[in-house]
Amino acid sequence: MNRRLTGPIGREESRVKYRTMSRSSIDGFRIAGVATCVPAQSVSNLDSDLGFDPEEVRKVVAMAGVRQRRVVGDGVTSADLCFEAADDLLNRL
Repeated sequence: MNRRLTGPIGREESRVKYRTMSRSSIDGFRIAGVATCVPAQSVSNLDSDLGFDPEEVRKVVAMAGVRQRRVVGDGVTSADLCFEAADDLLNRL
């Protein structure tokens, strides 16, 4: 079933902008599982070795709440992470 949805976006009263999006569905399918893969190594965003002003970094971390992030080693790509997640998922199904 396809249907087009149209509606105003934004709060401008004088110029109403419209967005159009298309939605569709296919019956008889289901999501049987979900898998993720994140790098094992994490790095603190408060690390002074990153080359940023420590006070600015503290402000950003306080505002965003992201104290650490995951990083991959040399030669590892997002495709490698996707493959690991997909392999794990298919082995579990």
